[in-house]
Amino acid sequence: METDRVLIILSAAILISAAGVFTTWSNNITGAFTSASTTSSAVIEKYFSINVSGNLSSGIDFGTIASLPAVNQNASLNLNDTQYPAENDGNETLYWVTVETDSNTPVDFCITGTAFNTSGGEEIGIGNYTFSDSPWNNVTYPGPVDELAMNTAAYVAGETGIGVGSSDYFRFWLDVPATTSSGTYNNTVTFLGRPTGVACP
Repeated sequence: METDRVLIILSAAILISAAGVFTTWSNNITGAFTSASTTSSAVIEKYFSINVSGNLSSGIDFGTIASLPAVNQNASLNLNDTQYPAENDGNETLYWVTVETDSNTPVDFCITGTAFNTSGGEEIGIGNYTFSDSPWNNVTYPGPVDELAMNTAAYVAGETGIGVGSSDYFRFWLDVPATTSSGTYNNTVTFLGRPTGVACP
């Protein structure tokens, strides 16, 4: 009886020992490498943001036109003193778009407009709505000598190479033919910035 008990205990010890050996073998990891690394890369080429002046954001207003035909009717803030009141010369426009300082590239500007019409469908041809833009803001620039007609079908290329932290200044004019019907005419003008050298859409 004693011998049997010893054999049973010995058999159990061998089984436990064998299980331990099996466990150790099953946790072994084989192979040439146990980890691997690689690199990541990204190239940020150009980025920019633009912002319009408060007066431009408020809208381009040609006021009430009482006598027709009207030729090159100035937008109300084409010539103003409030930007540089010390000069008191009324020569600066208060319409501009700025290339913000969180940009890293100069910007070219493109401009387009929707049809200029009344809610009843009366229209002033979009070619009668013109603009000029310039990196200078004085009595001469932006000036009518460089004016371009708005276009509803495509963007019109404006000033190019406006640097980071600088502004593109705008003036707007409207020709109103003698046959134009009375009414309130409205449209939407859109300014698009492009990295310098990228064509307008």
